[in-house]
Amino acid sequence: MVERKIPMSGLEFIGKIVQNNERDLSGIKLEEGFDFSQERDAVGALKAYLKKHQALYYSPLNLAHSEFHHVNFNLRGAVITNMLADYADFTRASFSGCSFDHSQFRNALFDDIIFTSSANYVVSFPFSDFHSTSFRRAYLQKGQFIGSSFQYANFGYAQLAQANFGAADFCNAHGLETTIGLDQIHIGEMQGGRIKVNERERRIIERAKCGQMFEVMNSYTN
Repeated sequence: MVERKIPMSGLEFIGKIVQNNERDLSGIKLEEGFDFSQERDAVGALKAYLKKHQALYYSPLNLAHSEFHHVNFNLRGAVITNMLADYADFTRASFSGCSFDHSQFRNALFDDIIFTSSANYVVSFPFSDFHSTSFRRAYLQKGQFIGSSFQYANFGYAQLAQANFGAADFCNAHGLETTIGLDQIHIGEMQGGRIKVNERERRIIERAKCGQMFEVMNSYTN
């Protein structure tokens, strides 16, 4: 039996963090289509709160099993660390001006999401865990994923052009052969070092990158 998610407005969501110091927001259903960019005062308060509390490094936000359909995560440069979002559903959400460092998104859904980077802000998920996460048809262009793990993730028909995957782990990732812009990803030219792949992924990426050599590394899963 699937548990019913708790409906919550966007402003209530921000208020629970900023005003009530809540961290466990698992199992919620944020109002569909909520646009953070339209709530400048609330987002400003959230940014100030995050800065004061070291981006929640020592008291992580828990969004596991929560739903964020069509939500616009334009957070004007906000940084959140160590977030827990296993099985969260971000289908058709958009991301700009936000960074989720060292966070966990195992078995999450990022299908049909859109990344929008600008001169002032990038979308960054460095050193995060995307084990078995779905990125089907996701637009990840120019996203920053340095050091992140994508073991068993599904990239079916995703747009990856100019994304930075330096030192990322692609072992056993699915759908790489269907992606768009695989030949344009950054894997070692920028900081972060070489990516980790098994033989199958190496052949797919090598073919797209016209024969560049990669570090082949067998991986294990927890």
